[in-house]
Amino acid sequence: MFDAIGAGTSTLDLHDVILSAPFGVEIPTEAVNDGSVTVQGAMAVPEPGTLLLVGSGLLLLIGRRRAA
Repeated sequence: MFDAIGAGTSTLDLHDVILSAPFGVEIPTEAVNDGSVTVQGAMAVPEPGTLLLVGSGLLLLIGRRRAA
């Protein structure tokens, strides 16, 4: 797993690699070569307007519940 901090390409220098599936089941391999990883764009982050809309909806629901 990688955490990207920005767009670009980074090289991977791999040593003593062991591949495994869920629950630690080893995946046999003859060789794993060095490589690179490329991030082409940033992930979408919710805009403040989205949070305002959700908050307004929650306040409306609370107000209706109190009125009932």
